[in-house]
Amino acid sequence: MFVANGFDPTPPLPAGKTLRVPSQFASIQAAVDAADHGDTIIVSKKKWKESVLIQSLDDLTIRAKTKATIDSAAGPALKIKDCIGLRLQGFTLASADDHALALEGVNRAVIEKCKVEEGPKVPVDAIDTSGVAFVDCSVRSLEGDFAMHVEGASALVLGCKLTGGGIQMQGPRMVVDGCRITNSKPFAIEFESLMPGTTRVGLARGNVLDGLHFYGLGADLKTEVI
Repeated sequence: MFVANGFDPTPPLPAGKTLRVPSQFASIQAAVDAADHGDTIIVSKKKWKESVLIQSLDDLTIRAKTKATIDSAAGPALKIKDCIGLRLQGFTLASADDHALALEGVNRAVIEKCKVEEGPKVPVDAIDTSGVAFVDCSVRSLEGDFAMHVEGASALVLGCKLTGGGIQMQGPRMVVDGCRITNSKPFAIEFESLMPGTTRVGLARGNVLDGLHFYGLGADLKTEVI
């Protein structure tokens, strides 16, 4: 369980059926299309050449049984939209698109032990999210200013390794804890307030950083670095 600033993003345990790729479905997208709320999708080791969209599915778990890679030539390797309580575990994601992993309108999700190898601009892009946790992930940026961008409220980045870009956090109750950020440009961690009167925007603690440690925008911004 991961708790930060009073929120717990951990989804409830799924109670649905298990769908297996490729023994039951020829592609990850085919399994997603057949899934219902609360299901689990297990993907075996392979480089999957597809762009996967998960939309409007709640309490879904999608897990790489062994190391599995989703590699997209066009579009994000994985886009998650309008989902609640999703858990993603153990994938390697790569894309020729601006983002290898994109989240939009996602609430209470855990992205765990994933490796985002590349994305020409911002490999991990999360917008309009709430209660999202990135745990023990590694992200490598090729060209962009930031390896990870998170916009919304109550997000946690815990124990992650980022290189080639830092983390941009936009919104209240954002936490970066125990991360290693190297070769970052222009900032290792940037907190930005999107809501007037926000009492706490960012908390950074136990991180190993290079470059400028953090940078805050907005007159009402309050950050804490431990």
